[in-house]
Amino acid sequence: MRPGVLITEPFLKETVWGSGRLQSGWGKDMGPDSKLGEAWEVSCLDGGESGVLGGGPNLRQLYERDPAWFRGDEAPSGPFPFLVKLIATSDALSLQVHPDDGDARRLEGAPRGKHEAWLILEAEPGAVLYAGLAEGVGKAELGDALRAQDSDAVRGLLREVAVEPGQVFDIAPGTVHAIGPGLVLLEIQQPSDITYRVFDWGRVGLDGKPRELQVAKALDVIKESARPVPVSRVGTLSGMDGDILLRTAEFRLERWRVDGQVRVPVTELLTCVCVGGEGMVAALNDAPQALLRGRSCVIPRGVSMATFEGRGLDMVVALPPA
Repeated sequence: MRPGVLITEPFLKETVWGSGRLQSGWGKDMGPDSKLGEAWEVSCLDGGESGVLGGGPNLRQLYERDPAWFRGDEAPSGPFPFLVKLIATSDALSLQVHPDDGDARRLEGAPRGKHEAWLILEAEPGAVLYAGLAEGVGKAELGDALRAQDSDAVRGLLREVAVEPGQVFDIAPGTVHAIGPGLVLLEIQQPSDITYRVFDWGRVGLDGKPRELQVAKALDVIKESARPVPVSRVGTLSGMDGDILLRTAEFRLERWRVDGQVRVPVTELLTCVCVGGEGMVAALNDAPQALLRGRSCVIPRGVSMATFEGRGLDMVVALPPA
């Protein structure tokens, strides 16, 4: 039997910079003393696959059995088109950069790099992130500060951006970046985990040892001119209450709001993450399933119609590129 609406079970990842906010406000469970940093809500990445509510095959196994059911016969061949995470921070992430497709092939022999984007969901007062080098700063200055292992000097060379909920950041490959503390965000990315860690602020990992850096490769791929600016939306949806948040060559992000009932023709793969309110989702002739804050679902293209019903239901919807 081909799957209908799939409620996912995220792959949970403890990190040195994680916090308890995904447990306390987003329905995740990793134990009271864990430093849960990432919930991979929709993932077919090797070793980090999302499960499916009720057990059985994971999302990757279901997708690989019948990719045309998920994406359509005319869709490009290859893996599930993106990975969607929830991230919560109590400390800054490492300073890092990701390669583009060409650099990933050149440096790693990998088929693709890692383009990603963030939607800020929660931000403590004064929360910031780092996105690009400061104006007038080049890789040579950054390299000098890295060799000196000077955290303040490194931070001073970066473009610091104050953040607030609702902002979207398009983090193209080659953008040196670090997410700051006190944030909860949704991340969408290409299905790749290639990360070049540039600097880790002088701390150790969960195992008590310094984490590996890839400075030479990072300096190779950093684009000095990459300085993304936040946006709130790039357009509004027609036919339903919602916004177009971002369009890129690798993925799209939208935000849908439902008060009452909405029937949606399914003409492409849909991935929905509930970020507020509550409601139900059902494929045609299937029993409805609950959508709560922090719960995600995948709706294959082969499902001809989906019905959403809710009160204040607020969803971030990830889609393949148009």
